[in-house]
Amino acid sequence: MAKTITAPLVGVRLPPWATFLRGIYPGLLSHLQQQATWRLATTEDTTHEIPPVLIDKDWQGDGLIVFRCSAEEIAAWHGRGICVVSISSEVPLPDLPQVIPDNSAIGRLAAEHLLSRGLRSFAFWQDPTRTYARERRDGFVAALDEAGYETQLIGLPVSELPLSDRWPAIERTIREQLANSPRPLGIFAKDDISAAAIVRCCQAQGLRVPDDVAVIGCNDDPAFVYTSTPGLTSVAYPGRAIGAAAAALLDRLLNSSSHPPSLPKRIPPGPVIKRQSTAVFDFDEPLVGEVLTWIHNQRPSGPVQVSQLAAQLAVAEATLRRRFRRATGRTVKATIDEHRLRRIQEQLQGGEDSIKAIAYRFGFASPEELSRFTKRCCGKSPSQWRAAHR
Repeated sequence: MAKTITAPLVGVRLPPWATFLRGIYPGLLSHLQQQATWRLATTEDTTHEIPPVLIDKDWQGDGLIVFRCSAEEIAAWHGRGICVVSISSEVPLPDLPQVIPDNSAIGRLAAEHLLSRGLRSFAFWQDPTRTYARERRDGFVAALDEAGYETQLIGLPVSELPLSDRWPAIERTIREQLANSPRPLGIFAKDDISAAAIVRCCQAQGLRVPDDVAVIGCNDDPAFVYTSTPGLTSVAYPGRAIGAAAAALLDRLLNSSSHPPSLPKRIPPGPVIKRQSTAVFDFDEPLVGEVLTWIHNQRPSGPVQVSQLAAQLAVAEATLRRRFRRATGRTVKATIDEHRLRRIQEQLQGGEDSIKAIAYRFGFASPEELSRFTKRCCGKSPSQWRAAHR
């Protein structure tokens, strides 16, 4: 009788509060479909319709993908020969294999976005005890320094405070540290939870978001970006890519006796998902602010010609093109296309409509014409972009 080979048992442990991490599952699945055969166990709450899974230091299996763990757990898992890959920047042991977002690149993206709004005063909300926050801070500060701007560092070590003390301390810190800040101010918060807290505190103090304070977060976590008013601009978490890379690394560890990589694998972040919390345009050239506001307020529709926009604003087309490029370094057409692309991507990511229906909604003559547009703007067809970001 042939010997039965049992597929490795791999556990996935994600904290229930980190809803943005659910995006890793499509990446795990894509690797499993192509490269590996595992039995998966997750700690997701099933209200006991499936027997609950507990992944702690006593868990029995072959491999683990975890978002934060203790040194005691790692020692216990390694003692039983369990391979572990972390997808958190916060690790208790320096040699634990990691697959994480490129936090420095996230900071740079946030800086570039706020700079594109014409802002000249900037702040970063930090928790200096967190590795990911320090790395995002460093990327943000470096990008602004290269552009000739200083960064105000605000925040406090939230993770060291008792849970009952956190919100009062955050509210007091924001009130005190923003009291004398210049307006308008662009703030990059270490994550979406902090960004949502800043929006709430600003509004309680009579500060308008985004007119007085523009706020951008990170992770594009639906639990916060959609429930904040106004909606939060956020740097997207590259969940699918992290899931695929973590699965590939764990697969290699399960099938090899070689030492794991000593440096974390850093995954480029997703794009900046723009919403109302950064819909402020503070350029010295008033016409540019009018143009950007008009473009930003457009809903899904057909293409906008620069000549139409010039007529709408009662300015000569050549004057519009010249003054816009001088102030922003970009063309009007590229800016219009970027806005139209973002609206299309929102439909592709969040809706269930067919690509054909989306093409007609945005004024394209056919799905093929839509595909040519998205390939030119972001290098991917609508179906490729949807598969990568759903």
